[in-house]
Amino acid sequence: MEMIKTSKNLEETKQIAEELLIDLKKKDLNQATVIFLSGELGAGKTALTRAIAEILKTEDRVQSPTFVIMRNLKTGDEKFKTITHIDAYRLKKNSELEILEFDELKKDKERLIIVEWPENIPEFKECDAEILIKIISETEREFNIETK
Repeated sequence: MEMIKTSKNLEETKQIAEELLIDLKKKDLNQATVIFLSGELGAGKTALTRAIAEILKTEDRVQSPTFVIMRNLKTGDEKFKTITHIDAYRLKKNSELEILEFDELKKDKERLIIVEWPENIPEFKECDAEILIKIISETEREFNIETK
């Protein structure tokens, strides 16, 4: 499914996140569900992740994992029991994902993995949804969403 959505505020971003999750929950995968988030600094990648986490009933505060690279968040959701939020902004090669035990994380079908800046790891290609967020104005964003 491909769609382009526009958001003018956090509530509209949350609606986009809800539609995305409905689509992703329909898939019966034998591994984790992976979302790639791309867009320039300040586009709203972490804001979308916060919206997803809120919908999935996490009690943890969602912060950008830029400096720690990865954060795991427990949810109250039946399908996605854990969100793994990865920020690849500072990563330079695929081998750096080995340190995060990414292959092990992908084996957990109850896990939703959200990767910001996946383009920094060119070898990193497998995902269930790719989202490119474009800044339209100070308050408006365009979400180009492709689910596979």
